[in-house]
Amino acid sequence: MAESKKLAAHLRTRQSVLNMMSALEAFQASFSDNDAVEVPVRLELVNKCYEDFLEISNKIESLDGDGKSSSETGFY
Repeated sequence: MAESKKLAAHLRTRQSVLNMMSALEAFQASFSDNDAVEVPVRLELVNKCYEDFLEISNKIESLDGDGKSSSETGFY
């Protein structure tokens, strides 16, 4: 039971990371010259999301053997 709660929490965290990446993609899609000052911060956020995604994917995989394949395809 505790593992299923951990898995559910990790899946929610993964979804949060994917949602943030979607927001970053929206920023990129609507980018204008006025947004240039935000690029370094957004790039750091992309890197952080990627690191978080890999970390949470490993946790999901450790709890659910099938977690790796679904999480790997989710980020790319």
